[in-house]
Amino acid sequence: MIVNPAVYEALVALVIGISGISLGLLVGIRHTLLLIPFALGAGVAIRVVSALGLWSLEMNHLNLEVWATASLLIALAGGLRWWQQRKLAFSTLGVWAGLVTAALAAKYALGIGEMQHTDSAAQFAVSILVIQSDTDDLSVLADSPKLGIAFPLMLALGPGGRIFSLFPFLVFLSTLALVAWLSLRITERLQRKMLYLAWAIVGLFSLTIPMFRISAFYVNSHTLMGLGIALLATGIFLTLQSRSPNTTHIALIVVGALIGSTARIEGIILVGVLLAVLASQIRPSWQSRLAVALGAVVAGGSLSWWTGAIDSPVIDEFGLQWWWLPALTAVGTAVITTPLIDGLRRFIPYVVVAVLLLLLGREVWTSSNPFATATAQVPNLIFGEGGWASAAIVFVILTLLSIRAKLSEHYLWFLGVSWLGIATILFSKTFDGSFGRESFYDSVNRMILHVAPLILIATIVALTELFERSRTRPSALQVSTRP
Repeated sequence: MIVNPAVYEALVALVIGISGISLGLLVGIRHTLLLIPFALGAGVAIRVVSALGLWSLEMNHLNLEVWATASLLIALAGGLRWWQQRKLAFSTLGVWAGLVTAALAAKYALGIGEMQHTDSAAQFAVSILVIQSDTDDLSVLADSPKLGIAFPLMLALGPGGRIFSLFPFLVFLSTLALVAWLSLRITERLQRKMLYLAWAIVGLFSLTIPMFRISAFYVNSHTLMGLGIALLATGIFLTLQSRSPNTTHIALIVVGALIGSTARIEGIILVGVLLAVLASQIRPSWQSRLAVALGAVVAGGSLSWWTGAIDSPVIDEFGLQWWWLPALTAVGTAVITTPLIDGLRRFIPYVVVAVLLLLLGREVWTSSNPFATATAQVPNLIFGEGGWASAAIVFVILTLLSIRAKLSEHYLWFLGVSWLGIATILFSKTFDGSFGRESFYDSVNRMILHVAPLILIATIVALTELFERSRTRPSALQVSTRP
Protein backbone atom coordinates (compact mmCIF):
# COMPACT_ATOMS: atom_id res chain seq x y z
CA MET A 1 0.00 0.00 0.00
CA ILE A 2 1.35 3.42 -1.01
CA VAL A 3 1.17 5.98 1.80
CA ASN A 4 1.09 9.70 1.11
CA PRO A 5 4.57 11.11 2.00
CA ALA A 6 3.04 13.76 4.27
CA VAL A 7 1.09 11.12 6.22
CA TYR A 8 4.18 8.91 6.46
CA GLU A 9 6.33 11.76 7.79
CA ALA A 10 3.64 12.76 10.29
CA LEU A 11 3.50 9.18 11.62
CA VAL A 12 7.30 9.04 11.97
CA ALA A 13 7.28 12.37 13.81
CA LEU A 14 4.56 11.14 16.18
CA VAL A 15 6.56 7.97 16.92
CA ILE A 16 9.58 10.14 17.78
CA GLY A 17 7.44 12.41 19.95
CA ILE A 18 5.61 9.67 21.87
CA SER A 19 8.73 7.61 22.60
CA GLY A 20 10.75 10.72 23.50
CA ILE A 21 8.04 12.08 25.81
CA SER A 22 7.84 8.67 27.49
CA LEU A 23 11.56 8.65 28.13
CA GLY A 24 11.40 12.23 29.38
CA LEU A 25 8.65 11.33 31.85
CA LEU A 26 10.65 8.31 33.01
CA VAL A 27 13.67 10.49 33.83
CA GLY A 28 11.56 13.01 35.72
CA ILE A 29 11.04 15.94 33.33
CA ARG A 30 7.89 17.81 34.36
CA HIS A 31 7.61 20.80 32.02
CA THR A 32 6.31 20.82 28.45
CA LEU A 33 8.91 23.28 27.15
CA LEU A 34 11.69 20.98 28.38
CA LEU A 35 9.94 17.75 27.39
CA ILE A 36 9.68 18.84 23.75
CA PRO A 37 13.43 19.32 23.04
CA PHE A 38 14.34 16.33 25.19
CA ALA A 39 11.85 14.18 23.27
CA LEU A 40 13.45 15.09 19.96
CA GLY A 41 16.94 14.58 21.39
CA ALA A 42 15.92 11.22 22.82
CA GLY A 43 14.50 10.26 19.43
CA VAL A 44 17.86 10.99 17.83
CA ALA A 45 19.63 8.98 20.54
CA ILE A 46 17.35 5.97 20.01
CA ARG A 47 17.94 6.11 16.27
CA VAL A 48 21.73 6.45 16.60
CA VAL A 49 22.17 3.66 19.14
CA SER A 50 19.93 1.20 17.28
CA ALA A 51 21.67 1.91 13.95
CA LEU A 52 25.17 1.61 15.43
CA GLY A 53 24.24 -1.72 16.99
CA LEU A 54 22.95 -3.07 13.69
CA TRP A 55 25.95 -1.76 11.72
CA SER A 56 28.27 -3.45 14.19
CA LEU A 57 26.36 -6.73 13.73
CA GLU A 58 26.17 -6.26 9.93
CA MET A 59 22.37 -6.34 10.08
CA ASN A 60 21.75 -3.06 8.26
CA HIS A 61 18.59 -4.38 6.62
CA LEU A 62 16.76 -4.21 9.98
CA ASN A 63 17.50 -0.53 10.61
CA LEU A 64 13.95 0.79 10.30
CA GLU A 65 12.29 -2.17 12.00
CA VAL A 66 14.60 -2.13 15.03
CA TRP A 67 14.24 1.63 15.42
CA ALA A 68 10.43 1.37 15.34
CA THR A 69 10.45 -1.55 17.79
CA ALA A 70 12.81 0.21 20.20
CA SER A 71 10.65 3.35 20.07
CA LEU A 72 7.52 1.30 20.76
CA LEU A 73 9.11 -0.51 23.71
CA ILE A 74 10.22 2.79 25.27
CA ALA A 75 6.73 4.21 24.77
CA LEU A 76 5.24 1.15 26.50
CA ALA A 77 7.79 1.42 29.33
CA GLY A 78 6.55 4.93 30.00
CA GLY A 79 2.90 3.91 29.97
CA LEU A 80 2.51 4.14 33.74
CA ARG A 81 4.11 7.60 33.75
CA TRP A 82 1.69 8.69 31.04
CA TRP A 83 -1.19 7.73 33.33
CA GLN A 84 0.34 9.30 36.45
CA GLN A 85 1.29 12.50 34.57
CA ARG A 86 -1.51 12.37 32.00
CA LYS A 87 -2.25 16.09 32.03
CA LEU A 88 1.41 16.95 31.34
CA ALA A 89 1.91 14.04 28.95
CA PHE A 90 -1.10 14.71 26.74
CA SER A 91 -0.64 18.47 26.76
CA THR A 92 2.97 17.95 25.65
CA LEU A 93 1.84 15.52 22.97
CA GLY A 94 -0.66 18.15 21.84
CA VAL A 95 2.10 20.75 21.57
CA TRP A 96 4.28 18.26 19.70
CA ALA A 97 1.40 17.54 17.30
CA GLY A 98 1.08 21.29 16.78
CA LEU A 99 4.78 21.56 15.89
CA VAL A 100 4.45 18.61 13.50
CA THR A 101 1.42 20.28 11.90
CA ALA A 102 3.38 23.51 11.48
CA ALA A 103 6.22 21.59 9.85
CA LEU A 104 3.78 19.80 7.54
CA ALA A 105 2.19 23.11 6.56
CA ALA A 106 5.59 24.66 5.85
CA LYS A 107 6.82 21.77 3.73
CA TYR A 108 3.70 20.45 2.01
CA ALA A 109 1.21 23.36 2.02
CA LEU A 110 3.53 26.34 1.59
CA GLY A 111 6.18 24.37 -0.27
CA ILE A 112 9.12 25.91 1.62
CA GLY A 113 12.24 24.22 0.31
CA GLU A 114 15.32 23.18 2.22
CA MET A 115 18.30 25.50 2.49
CA GLN A 116 21.05 23.49 0.79
CA HIS A 117 24.64 23.52 -0.42
CA THR A 118 27.26 20.90 -1.25
CA ASP A 119 27.27 19.44 2.28
CA SER A 120 23.50 18.99 2.01
CA ALA A 121 23.98 16.88 -1.12
CA ALA A 122 26.31 14.65 0.88
CA GLN A 123 23.66 14.35 3.60
CA PHE A 124 21.07 13.34 0.98
CA ALA A 125 23.40 10.76 -0.52
CA VAL A 126 24.26 9.20 2.81
CA SER A 127 20.65 9.22 4.00
CA ILE A 128 18.96 7.79 0.90
CA LEU A 129 21.65 5.85 -0.97
CA VAL A 130 23.37 4.30 2.04
CA ILE A 131 21.17 4.21 5.12
CA GLN A 132 17.68 4.05 3.67
CA SER A 133 18.69 1.47 1.07
CA ASP A 134 20.12 -0.77 3.83
CA THR A 135 23.28 -1.38 1.82
CA ASP A 136 26.22 -3.15 3.42
CA ASP A 137 28.64 -0.76 1.73
CA LEU A 138 29.22 2.10 4.18
CA SER A 139 32.18 3.56 2.28
CA VAL A 140 30.19 6.66 1.23
CA LEU A 141 29.41 7.35 4.88
CA ALA A 142 33.04 6.75 5.85
CA ASP A 143 34.22 9.17 3.17
CA SER A 144 32.15 12.00 4.70
CA PRO A 145 33.46 11.76 8.27
CA LYS A 146 33.08 15.36 9.42
CA LEU A 147 29.33 15.35 8.73
CA GLY A 148 28.68 12.79 11.44
CA ILE A 149 25.96 10.15 11.33
CA ALA A 150 23.15 11.47 13.55
CA PHE A 151 21.65 13.89 11.03
CA PRO A 152 21.65 11.59 7.97
CA LEU A 153 20.23 8.79 10.13
CA MET A 154 17.24 10.98 10.97
CA LEU A 155 16.79 12.15 7.38
CA ALA A 156 16.73 8.50 6.29
CA LEU A 157 13.51 7.97 8.27
CA GLY A 158 11.60 9.51 5.35
CA PRO A 159 9.46 7.51 2.91
CA GLY A 160 11.26 5.45 0.26
CA GLY A 161 13.54 7.58 -1.87
CA ARG A 162 12.77 10.78 0.08
CA ILE A 163 14.27 12.43 3.14
CA PHE A 164 12.41 13.03 6.41
CA SER A 165 11.84 16.65 5.43
CA LEU A 166 10.08 17.65 8.66
CA PHE A 167 13.16 16.96 10.77
CA PRO A 168 15.18 20.21 10.24
CA PHE A 169 12.18 22.40 11.14
CA LEU A 170 11.37 20.23 14.18
CA VAL A 171 14.97 20.66 15.36
CA PHE A 172 14.62 24.43 14.99
CA LEU A 173 11.31 24.61 16.88
CA SER A 174 12.52 22.26 19.63
CA THR A 175 15.61 24.41 20.14
CA LEU A 176 13.44 27.50 20.56
CA ALA A 177 11.37 25.62 23.16
CA LEU A 178 14.54 24.84 25.12
CA VAL A 179 15.65 28.49 24.94
CA ALA A 180 12.22 29.56 26.22
CA TRP A 181 12.29 27.07 29.12
CA LEU A 182 15.80 28.01 30.24
CA SER A 183 15.06 31.73 30.15
CA LEU A 184 11.90 31.07 32.20
CA ARG A 185 13.90 29.06 34.70
CA ILE A 186 16.74 31.53 35.11
CA THR A 187 14.49 34.59 35.46
CA GLU A 188 11.78 32.93 37.58
CA ARG A 189 12.11 35.54 40.36
CA LEU A 190 11.77 38.50 38.01
CA GLN A 191 8.69 40.17 36.58
CA ARG A 192 7.31 37.88 33.89
CA LYS A 193 6.35 40.81 31.68
CA MET A 194 10.02 41.81 31.55
CA LEU A 195 10.87 38.38 30.15
CA TYR A 196 8.04 38.60 27.62
CA LEU A 197 9.36 41.98 26.51
CA ALA A 198 12.84 40.47 26.08
CA TRP A 199 11.35 37.58 24.08
CA ALA A 200 9.53 40.03 21.82
CA ILE A 201 12.61 42.18 21.17
CA VAL A 202 14.93 39.23 20.55
CA GLY A 203 12.31 37.51 18.40
CA LEU A 204 11.71 40.52 16.18
CA PHE A 205 15.44 41.22 15.92
CA SER A 206 16.14 37.57 15.02
CA LEU A 207 13.74 37.78 12.10
CA THR A 208 16.07 40.37 10.55
CA ILE A 209 18.99 37.91 10.70
CA PRO A 210 19.26 35.81 7.51
CA MET A 211 21.14 33.00 9.28
CA PHE A 212 18.35 32.69 11.86
CA ARG A 213 15.67 32.40 9.18
CA ILE A 214 17.73 29.99 7.10
CA SER A 215 18.46 27.67 10.03
CA ALA A 216 14.76 26.76 10.30
CA PHE A 217 15.02 24.73 7.08
CA TYR A 218 18.74 24.11 6.88
CA VAL A 219 19.66 20.59 5.75
CA ASN A 220 22.89 20.21 7.65
CA SER A 221 24.04 18.89 11.00
CA HIS A 222 24.91 22.36 12.38
CA THR A 223 21.38 22.95 13.71
CA LEU A 224 21.26 19.49 15.31
CA MET A 225 24.64 20.21 16.92
CA GLY A 226 23.12 23.39 18.34
CA LEU A 227 20.30 21.42 19.96
CA GLY A 228 22.70 18.79 21.32
CA ILE A 229 25.04 21.38 22.84
CA ALA A 230 22.07 23.27 24.31
CA LEU A 231 20.75 20.07 25.95
CA LEU A 232 24.22 19.30 27.32
CA ALA A 233 24.67 22.84 28.65
CA THR A 234 21.22 22.70 30.24
CA GLY A 235 22.08 19.46 32.04
CA ILE A 236 25.39 20.90 33.21
CA PHE A 237 23.79 24.16 34.37
CA LEU A 238 21.09 22.33 36.36
CA THR A 239 23.69 19.99 37.85
CA LEU A 240 25.83 22.89 39.03
CA GLN A 241 22.79 24.65 40.51
CA SER A 242 21.70 21.63 42.55
CA ARG A 243 23.34 20.09 45.56
CA SER A 244 23.15 16.70 43.88
CA PRO A 245 22.29 16.02 40.22
CA ASN A 246 19.14 13.99 39.68
CA THR A 247 18.04 11.66 36.90
CA THR A 248 16.75 14.54 34.78
CA HIS A 249 20.05 16.39 34.84
CA ILE A 250 22.05 13.28 33.99
CA ALA A 251 19.65 12.34 31.17
CA LEU A 252 20.07 15.79 29.60
CA ILE A 253 23.85 15.47 29.82
CA VAL A 254 23.84 11.98 28.30
CA VAL A 255 21.51 12.83 25.40
CA GLY A 256 23.31 16.11 24.69
CA ALA A 257 26.74 14.45 24.78
CA LEU A 258 25.60 11.68 22.45
CA ILE A 259 24.18 14.11 19.89
CA GLY A 260 27.17 16.44 20.16
CA SER A 261 29.64 13.63 19.47
CA THR A 262 27.70 12.00 16.61
CA ALA A 263 26.28 15.01 14.73
CA ARG A 264 29.73 16.16 13.59
CA ILE A 265 33.20 14.72 14.00
CA GLU A 266 34.64 17.88 15.60
CA GLY A 267 31.68 18.06 17.98
CA ILE A 268 33.59 15.92 20.46
CA ILE A 269 35.91 18.87 21.15
CA LEU A 270 33.06 21.19 22.14
CA VAL A 271 31.44 18.43 24.20
CA GLY A 272 34.75 17.80 25.93
CA VAL A 273 35.20 21.48 26.81
CA LEU A 274 31.70 21.67 28.32
CA LEU A 275 32.29 18.49 30.32
CA ALA A 276 35.53 20.05 31.58
CA VAL A 277 33.44 22.98 32.86
CA LEU A 278 31.21 20.50 34.69
CA ALA A 279 34.19 18.57 36.06
CA SER A 280 35.72 21.80 37.38
CA GLN A 281 32.71 22.69 39.52
CA ILE A 282 31.22 19.40 40.71
CA ARG A 283 30.63 18.86 44.38
CA PRO A 284 32.35 15.88 46.09
CA SER A 285 29.45 13.41 45.78
CA TRP A 286 29.08 10.17 43.87
CA GLN A 287 26.07 11.56 41.98
CA SER A 288 28.14 14.47 40.65
CA ARG A 289 30.98 12.18 39.64
CA LEU A 290 28.46 9.88 37.95
CA ALA A 291 27.10 12.79 35.89
CA VAL A 292 30.60 13.65 34.66
CA ALA A 293 31.52 10.01 34.06
CA LEU A 294 28.40 9.20 32.07
CA GLY A 295 28.78 12.31 29.92
CA ALA A 296 32.41 11.46 29.16
CA VAL A 297 31.76 7.76 28.51
CA VAL A 298 28.78 8.44 26.25
CA ALA A 299 30.62 11.15 24.29
CA GLY A 300 33.86 9.23 23.83
CA GLY A 301 32.12 5.87 23.53
CA SER A 302 29.68 6.97 20.83
CA LEU A 303 32.48 8.63 18.83
CA SER A 304 34.57 5.47 19.10
CA TRP A 305 31.57 3.32 18.16
CA TRP A 306 30.45 5.16 15.06
CA THR A 307 33.92 5.79 13.63
CA GLY A 308 34.70 2.11 14.18
CA ALA A 309 31.38 0.81 12.84
CA ILE A 310 31.83 2.59 9.49
CA ASP A 311 35.62 2.19 9.40
CA SER A 312 36.13 5.95 9.31
CA PRO A 313 39.40 7.16 7.75
CA VAL A 314 39.69 9.81 10.49
CA ILE A 315 41.46 7.28 12.70
CA ASP A 316 44.17 6.73 10.09
CA GLU A 317 44.49 10.44 9.29
CA PHE A 318 45.52 11.14 12.88
CA GLY A 319 47.80 8.11 13.01
CA LEU A 320 45.71 6.35 15.66
CA GLN A 321 44.84 2.71 16.20
CA TRP A 322 41.15 1.75 16.53
CA TRP A 323 41.48 1.02 20.25
CA TRP A 324 42.98 4.41 21.11
CA LEU A 325 39.65 6.26 21.29
CA PRO A 326 38.00 3.94 23.86
CA ALA A 327 41.28 3.80 25.79
CA LEU A 328 41.53 7.61 25.88
CA THR A 329 37.87 7.77 26.93
CA ALA A 330 38.48 5.39 29.82
CA VAL A 331 41.63 7.17 31.00
CA GLY A 332 40.08 10.63 30.62
CA THR A 333 36.97 9.62 32.54
CA ALA A 334 39.03 8.19 35.36
CA VAL A 335 41.15 11.35 35.62
CA ILE A 336 38.28 13.87 35.67
CA THR A 337 36.24 11.91 38.21
CA THR A 338 38.93 10.87 40.67
CA PRO A 339 38.90 12.54 44.13
CA LEU A 340 42.67 12.97 43.79
CA ILE A 341 42.21 16.14 41.70
CA ASP A 342 39.41 17.68 43.79
CA GLY A 343 41.78 20.32 45.14
CA LEU A 344 42.72 21.36 41.61
CA ARG A 345 39.29 21.36 39.97
CA ARG A 346 38.78 25.12 40.23
CA PHE A 347 41.78 25.64 37.95
CA ILE A 348 40.41 23.50 35.08
CA PRO A 349 38.51 26.36 33.32
CA TYR A 350 41.58 28.59 33.45
CA VAL A 351 43.73 25.80 32.00
CA VAL A 352 41.19 25.15 29.22
CA VAL A 353 40.98 28.85 28.32
CA ALA A 354 44.76 29.26 28.43
CA VAL A 355 45.34 26.22 26.21
CA LEU A 356 42.73 27.39 23.70
CA LEU A 357 44.22 30.89 23.54
CA LEU A 358 47.75 29.54 23.16
CA LEU A 359 46.73 27.17 20.37
CA LEU A 360 44.72 29.86 18.58
CA GLY A 361 47.58 32.31 18.96
CA ARG A 362 50.02 29.76 17.61
CA GLU A 363 47.78 29.16 14.58
CA VAL A 364 47.73 32.88 13.84
CA TRP A 365 51.42 33.48 14.46
CA THR A 366 52.63 30.56 12.35
CA SER A 367 50.33 31.30 9.39
CA SER A 368 51.66 32.89 6.20
CA ASN A 369 49.50 36.00 6.81
CA PRO A 370 48.76 36.42 10.54
CA PHE A 371 46.53 39.45 10.09
CA ALA A 372 44.38 37.76 7.43
CA THR A 373 44.11 34.65 9.59
CA ALA A 374 43.09 36.56 12.71
CA THR A 375 40.47 38.58 10.82
CA ALA A 376 39.15 35.76 8.63
CA GLN A 377 35.66 35.88 10.16
CA VAL A 378 35.34 39.68 10.33
CA PRO A 379 33.53 39.97 6.97
CA ASN A 380 31.10 37.22 7.99
CA LEU A 381 30.35 38.31 11.55
CA ILE A 382 30.83 42.07 11.42
CA PHE A 383 29.95 43.07 7.84
CA GLY A 384 27.16 40.55 7.35
CA GLU A 385 28.74 38.47 4.59
CA GLY A 386 28.04 35.29 6.54
CA GLY A 387 24.34 35.94 6.98
CA TRP A 388 24.58 37.12 10.60
CA ALA A 389 23.78 40.79 9.76
CA SER A 390 24.39 42.86 12.92
CA ALA A 391 23.88 39.98 15.38
CA ALA A 392 27.56 39.66 16.30
CA ILE A 393 27.94 43.41 16.85
CA VAL A 394 24.85 43.54 19.05
CA PHE A 395 26.05 40.53 21.09
CA VAL A 396 29.45 42.12 21.71
CA ILE A 397 27.88 45.43 22.76
CA LEU A 398 25.41 43.68 25.05
CA THR A 399 28.26 41.66 26.55
CA LEU A 400 30.17 44.82 27.45
CA LEU A 401 27.08 46.57 28.84
CA SER A 402 25.95 43.58 30.89
CA ILE A 403 29.37 43.00 32.42
CA ARG A 404 29.48 46.62 33.48
CA ALA A 405 25.98 46.28 34.94
CA LYS A 406 27.12 43.28 37.05
CA LEU A 407 24.23 40.98 36.21
CA SER A 408 23.48 37.61 37.79
CA GLU A 409 25.97 34.78 37.99
CA HIS A 410 23.60 32.63 35.93
CA TYR A 411 23.79 35.07 33.05
CA LEU A 412 27.57 35.29 33.37
CA TRP A 413 27.76 31.49 33.23
CA PHE A 414 25.91 31.30 29.92
CA LEU A 415 27.86 34.27 28.60
CA GLY A 416 31.14 32.59 29.49
CA VAL A 417 30.08 29.27 27.98
CA SER A 418 29.03 31.06 24.78
CA TRP A 419 32.40 32.73 24.31
CA LEU A 420 34.21 29.53 25.31
CA GLY A 421 32.19 27.70 22.67
CA ILE A 422 33.15 30.23 19.99
CA ALA A 423 36.84 29.85 20.89
CA THR A 424 36.48 26.06 20.76
CA ILE A 425 34.86 26.24 17.32
CA LEU A 426 37.78 28.29 16.01
CA PHE A 427 40.24 25.81 17.52
CA SER A 428 38.44 22.80 16.05
CA LYS A 429 38.79 24.28 12.56
CA THR A 430 42.56 24.61 12.89
CA PHE A 431 42.66 20.93 11.94
CA ASP A 432 41.50 22.09 8.49
CA GLY A 433 44.31 24.65 8.47
CA SER A 434 42.41 27.94 8.75
CA PHE A 435 39.83 30.06 10.56
CA GLY A 436 37.63 30.13 7.46
CA ARG A 437 36.86 32.49 4.59
CA GLU A 438 34.46 35.24 3.58
CA SER A 439 31.26 33.35 2.72
CA PHE A 440 28.01 32.12 4.17
CA TYR A 441 29.12 28.64 3.08
CA ASP A 442 32.28 28.80 5.19
CA SER A 443 32.26 26.05 7.84
CA VAL A 444 33.39 28.27 10.71
CA ASN A 445 30.69 30.80 9.88
CA ARG A 446 27.99 28.13 9.96
CA MET A 447 29.44 26.43 13.04
CA ILE A 448 28.46 29.45 15.11
CA LEU A 449 25.04 27.77 15.02
CA HIS A 450 26.45 25.23 17.48
CA VAL A 451 26.43 27.86 20.23
CA ALA A 452 23.70 30.13 18.86
CA PRO A 453 21.09 28.75 21.34
CA LEU A 454 23.41 29.58 24.26
CA ILE A 455 23.92 33.09 22.89
CA LEU A 456 20.14 33.49 22.57
CA ILE A 457 19.66 32.43 26.20
CA ALA A 458 22.35 34.79 27.45
CA THR A 459 20.89 37.68 25.44
CA ILE A 460 17.32 37.11 26.67
CA VAL A 461 18.43 36.81 30.29
CA ALA A 462 20.59 39.95 30.04
CA LEU A 463 17.75 42.01 28.60
CA THR A 464 15.27 40.73 31.18
CA GLU A 465 17.59 41.60 34.05
CA LEU A 466 18.41 45.01 32.60
CA PHE A 467 14.70 45.78 32.16
CA GLU A 468 14.06 44.66 35.73
CA ARG A 469 16.91 46.80 36.99
CA SER A 470 15.43 49.83 35.26
CA ARG A 471 12.27 49.55 37.35
CA THR A 472 13.44 48.25 40.72
CA ARG A 473 16.39 48.08 43.06
CA PRO A 474 19.43 45.94 42.17
CA SER A 475 18.67 43.32 44.86
CA ALA A 476 15.69 42.17 42.80
CA LEU A 477 18.13 40.63 40.34
CA GLN A 478 18.98 37.82 42.73
CA VAL A 479 17.53 34.76 41.03
CA SER A 480 16.64 31.39 42.50
CA THR A 481 19.33 28.73 42.87
CA ARG A 482 17.04 25.96 44.06
CA PRO A 483 17.38 22.60 42.22
